[in-house]
Amino acid sequence: MNLALEERNKMISKKNVRLDDQTKALIENQRLLKKSNADKDKLLTLISHDLRSPVAQVKSIAELVLKVALEGEELKAFFERINESTDKSLANLTEVLVWARSQMDKGMSSSLDIVDVKSSLESAYQIVSSDYEAKDVKFQCKCPDPWPKVYCDESHLGIILRNLLSNAVKFSHRGSEVHVRIRMAGAWVHFMVEDRGVGV
Repeated sequence: MNLALEERNKMISKKNVRLDDQTKALIENQRLLKKSNADKDKLLTLISHDLRSPVAQVKSIAELVLKVALEGEELKAFFERINESTDKSLANLTEVLVWARSQMDKGMSSSLDIVDVKSSLESAYQIVSSDYEAKDVKFQCKCPDPWPKVYCDESHLGIILRNLLSNAVKFSHRGSEVHVRIRMAGAWVHFMVEDRGVGV
């Protein structure tokens, strides 16, 4: 009788261990699923922001052409601006989609490298420069000489800088200024973006 009970208890214990393992696996799968959904939401937010800005640039230039009667060299100049803005938009779109694809393949992660701050900031400004020109907003930058380098994900830094510069000009008053200050603090590099707008 005792032997039978012992065998039964052993079987129950084994089943409990298997159930515990299955429960842990389910909990881990739920955690990974939640993370995956959060990553996708983050990607959609970033992509929608980066796509909206360049399309708006092209639209604003096209509307200006339609409102003003232009001929000859003036018309050519506006089409050159549209072409330039489209080139920037395509480059921006390609960069964002490549980055988004890499994140979907491996999850939200970072590819760390030594990144030149000057190059990243100039690239970010070039993409949104037509917004600054349209509102006659001056872009000013103050940075230590030589320009610092940072250890980060270059794509992430580019997206962050574009969003900061885009939001700054978006909420700026016409004819005002946007100031970017880059400051070293030990091993850290601080980016400060200041506008003269209405605030967010």
